[in-house]
Amino acid sequence: MNSILRQTVLTTLLTLAAAGASASGNHAGGHETDQAVGKPGVAAKVTRTIEVDMTDAMRFTPAEIQVKQGETVRFVVKNSGKIKHELVLGTEKELKEHYEVMKKNPEMEHDEPSMVTLA
Repeated sequence: MNSILRQTVLTTLLTLAAAGASASGNHAGGHETDQAVGKPGVAAKVTRTIEVDMTDAMRFTPAEIQVKQGETVRFVVKNSGKIKHELVLGTEKELKEHYEVMKKNPEMEHDEPSMVTLA
């Protein structure tokens, strides 16, 4: 994939349904669709835009994202690196579970509204 596509900004609208959401996710027992965060939102109801940059140093900026219940947040996600990265939204518990599953299955594909993968 060329560098222009790698740096294309992807906009994802999510209505965050729980306080204290962070960047990363949930795979305990498979792909769950009824999560505490991450359902498609309505663009007209966006209350805040958060820009997230992913790098090959395995760091995200910002490192943590906090939202309030009921906020509709637009995420503008950019992969500044050369390898594939993913952004997963979830509670702290979901993120820890997702991390453990991904250590065992690093090539796992995602298809949930609370997750995005950029090459």
